[in-house]
Amino acid sequence: MIKHLSATFLSVMLLSAGAVYAADPAPASGGGKAPLDQAIESVEKNLDKNPDNAGLQNAREKLEANQERKEAKEAAREDRKKAHREAKEKKRMEKEKRKAARKEEKESRKEFDDKDEDKDKSKGAKTAPAPASATDQAIEAIKEKMNKK
Repeated sequence: MIKHLSATFLSVMLLSAGAVYAADPAPASGGGKAPLDQAIESVEKNLDKNPDNAGLQNAREKLEANQERKEAKEAAREDRKKAHREAKEKKRMEKEKRKAARKEEKESRKEFDDKDEDKDKSKGAKTAPAPASATDQAIEAIKEKMNKK
């Protein structure tokens, strides 16, 4: 009975040590091993000495499950970061396209106005097309968005 209690106590200690240090990806001592890896290695050494110990077997299974869960969590975090970076870059590119389009439209208007002024000087009267209203511009923007979908 005492043997089982001590094995259970040891497994609980190792699990708690692994859980406490699992949040820190870099070991504090600079030894190069992550705490969870070190805990698994310790349990394996103890299992080599006592292969029939149910508490150590249970501790090994739980530590390995924790390791898998941690790796899956880190992979998901990296996927989210990658998706965020891609969305941010896409948004930046769209902003640059809109900015370039506005600049091109402004230059086009300026060229048209310059040509129109030259004609006015020769004819005497200026006849420029009426600028589109804000409502017309909004309708055109909505149509473009619908066409993209």
